Amino acid sequence: MRRTIAIAIAAFALLALAASPAGTTSASLTGAIVRQGTQSDSDYAASFTTAKVKNVIATTQRTSCYTPEAAFFTSDGPNDGYTGMSECTGADTLEDPGPYPTQQGSNPGYPAAKPMLVKDHSESDIRVDPTNPRHLIGQSKWFVSAEGYNHLLGFYESWDGGATWPTQGHVPGYEGWTDNTDPVGAFDRWGNFYSLILPYQFAYTASGGHDFSINKHVEPNPTLAAEVIAANVRPHGAKGANDWMTTRTGSTDIVAPYDSQGREPDKQWIAIDTNPLSPFHDRIYAMWVLFTGPYSAHPYVAIAQAHQDGTHTPWSAPISLPQVGGSPQGASYLLPHVARILRDMWRAAFSGGFRLPAALHSAPWERNQDREPALQWPAKKMDYRICLPRAEGNPQRKLTPSHLVRYPHAFRDFSDFGWPGTNRATLLPPRAGCFARTR
Repeated sequence: MRRTIAIAIAAFALLALAASPAGTTSASLTGAIVRQGTQSDSDYAASFTTAKVKNVIATTQRTSCYTPEAAFFTSDGPNDGYTGMSECTGADTLEDPGPYPTQQGSNPGYPAAKPMLVKDHSESDIRVDPTNPRHLIGQSKWFVSAEGYNHLLGFYESWDGGATWPTQGHVPGYEGWTDNTDPVGAFDRWGNFYSLILPYQFAYTASGGHDFSINKHVEPNPTLAAEVIAANVRPHGAKGANDWMTTRTGSTDIVAPYDSQGREPDKQWIAIDTNPLSPFHDRIYAMWVLFTGPYSAHPYVAIAQAHQDGTHTPWSAPISLPQVGGSPQGASYLLPHVARILRDMWRAAFSGGFRLPAALHSAPWERNQDREPALQWPAKKMDYRICLPRAEGNPQRKLTPSHLVRYPHAFRDFSDFGWPGTNRATLLPPRAGCFARTR
């Protein structure tokens, strides 16, 4: 028995919906008006019949194998369909079975001696190509041992709106780590697909547990960092399972390495600005949180600029993101919406202020027509900018209720975040205490 990924598709068309405020409408790729917002359970159930939706089992359409860094043959079967790790049989994805370049330098006993069969999946993520709405790429965890939590990330690709998924395989490039986890991806405006990956090392103990010791004699591969945030790109037009850009300038495309206990990256997310009117179009935002304790997660972002050929500029150093208080577990999940971060920052004005981190204060300043310090935002297509004063008794540029009075037009237009009377807008992330809206 296999746990598999099921995809629901419409029989005639797949509708890719743009995010809109609740209660509004949005045009689909077919031109039809699709009502946005919440709906009842019964309306949702009835929509399957109305839209002629059917379920397609995606990950059983191909058989995948790869060579894991660590072997683990314990089986919990036949309970719940478990069968343990199995040697590869019947692979038809044409992916590289291994061993792999990142497994060079492994300690004795690593990697596994043979390719192993992928038989379990979990945590799916699916994206629509902006250049072709019938081109979809999904990702999930790609298990060779569910019992040992032993997996890379895998992908499955459709060119007919989700009816068939002929191209599948593991996402290559980071096989030298025991696990690759938390699938998430994004397309740029040219149809290049970016996968943001969290590879990490552990060794199996004699009892089957996981040993995360930062010890070059214990780690499966002492030549690699213990954990990394990393990227991989499937370029536009790629066809085969191995057609990924796994390196940048000759090395793995690592965004941020972590090689010490007590600093644990997790819950990564990626977004790419595909709006051609945005002054930051084609910018890639790689985000994650860093745990320094069980209830102390800190969000970070690194940025790069995407190029049409699937390459990108070097990643910036990690930038600490604002955090909103009142969360007992810390900022454990970095929400994948810049709008929510902005909204929470503005709402914080009502609770005594929100201090922007020092990392956002490093840009040059000028004076605008309102004689307030302001970033030099590009003027083209810019409706307004709003910046927080750093003088006049507010050297830390803390948000206070007085800003509601001084900038009423901004709060009217930011009503997507909870204020009345909005104009829909593309919103830019905060930088140096400033916010702006483009048309």
